[in-house]
Amino acid sequence: VPDWAIALLVLVCILLLLSILTCLLMTTCTCRQKSRGKLDFFSTKDSYHPMAEY
Repeated sequence: VPDWAIALLVLVCILLLLSILTCLLMTTCTCRQKSRGKLDFFSTKDSYHPMAEY
């Protein structure tokens, strides 16, 4: 097997790993923002505002 083929294979594997990691990071960030927004809403609702306002 030539050296350039091994280098190309390693490069493709690294690019695939980077794309998978970015997709995972994007999905986790969106899920965290959704859950964080709900948690922030409930915590502010419970701690700062009386229930009569809702």
